[in-house]
Amino acid sequence: MPRVCKEQIDAANRMTAIEFLRRYRPGSLVKSSARGEYQLAEHDSFKINGESSVWHWKSRDIGGKSALKYLIYVEGVPFVEAVQLLCEESPTYIPVQHEAVERERPQFKLPRKAPTNDRVTRYLLGRGISLPTIRYCIARKILYESAEYHNCVFLGKDPQGVPKYAALRGIYDYGKPFKREAPGSQKQYGFCIPPMQPGTTVAVFEAAIDAMAEMTLCGDAADKYRLSLGGVSSSGKEPLALQEFLTQLSFLALCAFVNRLGLEASSGYGVACKIVNFAMLIPSSLMQSMASFVSQNVGAGKKKRAKQSMFTGIGVGLVVGCLVFVLVMFKGDVVAGIFSTDASVIQNAFDYLKGFAPETIVTAILFSMIGYFNGNNKTVWVMIQGLVQTLLVRLPLAYYMSIQPNASLTKIGLAAPVATVTGIILKFIS
Repeated sequence: MPRVCKEQIDAANRMTAIEFLRRYRPGSLVKSSARGEYQLAEHDSFKINGESSVWHWKSRDIGGKSALKYLIYVEGVPFVEAVQLLCEESPTYIPVQHEAVERERPQFKLPRKAPTNDRVTRYLLGRGISLPTIRYCIARKILYESAEYHNCVFLGKDPQGVPKYAALRGIYDYGKPFKREAPGSQKQYGFCIPPMQPGTTVAVFEAAIDAMAEMTLCGDAADKYRLSLGGVSSSGKEPLALQEFLTQLSFLALCAFVNRLGLEASSGYGVACKIVNFAMLIPSSLMQSMASFVSQNVGAGKKKRAKQSMFTGIGVGLVVGCLVFVLVMFKGDVVAGIFSTDASVIQNAFDYLKGFAPETIVTAILFSMIGYFNGNNKTVWVMIQGLVQTLLVRLPLAYYMSIQPNASLTKIGLAAPVATVTGIILKFIS
């Protein structure tokens, strides 16, 4: 049976996703509204940074950087075939010349200010933002109305108070809402609502309006820094680097363990991963929404409601998780048959799903707890729990199962729920 060696895997991983797309899928890569960002023509929720190659498929809640991971998770190519494909193309990583990128960056230019901020004020009031919060942002010169199109202009400034970033938001929602950045914006300088007095508390949001909404919910209290990240930054200095490294490490390790069992097992694992990604959609969505909801309520002093939301999320996740468990545990071969017609591949996918099946239940508990902890600003503990869960439990257990004389995909798949249960225990300990 065809196999791939470590050298082939290393060679395949040298090509970034953006390099692969530009070279072999140029027709599917289109420019998005954000500077330096692209999307797929067939999947507009797929975003990729043209400089760093960091990509995220929002609707599936998966992301990465390499062409190998892109082929497996986005195009559905089995692991071995993906490695062989990239090796055949003889990929060579071409590092980004940051100096050239900086030279090509357009000059930062802010839209001209309108005489008043009346239209922007009316728009934000209609979005539920309070008048004191709006006036607070205007007074600190981080929000104004553009003269030409009357857009909301949310400013990001450097430590010296010089504008370096501007997010534009149209006030008219006919058709697709207008959202973009001013030319030359530097994304490391996000929109930030400062507190009245210097402090150490920071609340992080995706969009500027989200930050203003939370301030409104807190009774217009300017008691902390409210930072909007505004999308994917390409500075390469963010904690995302650690997360991406660990994700890639665990992914490659699991693929290597499965690859020991042969090509058919590897192909079956690839099919199973597609089903796993679908099964994780609800828990992942609950985790993301939980963090935002909890942070808003904690900031508003409603800690009891924040904690209650965690139990509500667990309950909803368990209902869905039990249904998915029954499906993949007893009818996993039927589901796998959607992605392959090869009987051996289907059986191997089913074997992995039998071991993985309990994960659909326990992850509903863990992900809601993670969302709750993140919303309470306990992100460091969440990271530590993730490291222990992945590096000290799942990977060692999966490796141990793969080297046994009677090794099977079912036993390797069982490592996932065991690791998740460990994560739940750690959460209770904290």
